[in-house]
Amino acid sequence: MTIHPKLNDCDYRPDFLIENQFGESFYLEAVISTGISSKEAAQKANLNEFNDNINKLNTDNYFLKVNMKNLPSKPIPTKKIRVFLENELNNLDPNVSLQNLNPVLTS
Repeated sequence: MTIHPKLNDCDYRPDFLIENQFGESFYLEAVISTGISSKEAAQKANLNEFNDNINKLNTDNYFLKVNMKNLPSKPIPTKKIRVFLENELNNLDPNVSLQNLNPVLTS
């Protein structure tokens, strides 16, 4: 087996060249079958990138959980959202925020 063999007549390199002991050979192309469309894969990649960036928020007192109703069809402007959230959360007093939650927690 040869990985990415060079072809004589073009620049394309197939994934594998398979050869047996009798000199018979064939080229093999490998693909990943995920069961989802390329559109859905792109949407999931956009969501994963968004979540990864939100997880990098520089806030010591707060954690965020984001729920989306639909998968995003375009990349989300995460940097602007992150800067906004960091500014807003870092301007909050966590003690006041906790007091505001107490009625929810005790009912």
